[in-house]
Amino acid sequence: MARAIELVFNPVHLNVQVLENEVPHVHAHVICRYDPDPAPGMPLSSDTWTAAPTVPDADLAAQVGRLREAATGVR
Repeated sequence: MARAIELVFNPVHLNVQVLENEVPHVHAHVICRYDPDPAPGMPLSSDTWTAAPTVPDADLAAQVGRLREAATGVR
């Protein structure tokens, strides 16, 4: 999925965190990093984190479609 995200969103770098805490399940954060990066070479913290803007429903649906298409073609 990370490769599909890179193909669709073209970030400069991609951070992936996979966590499992108290309840057995996969909990993942996938964070695209772009220029200018508020913390180049460092993990994002609450001091440097900027929430993603709200995406209109039609744009979100188009992004999901592009991700699905990219994910099926990534090996």
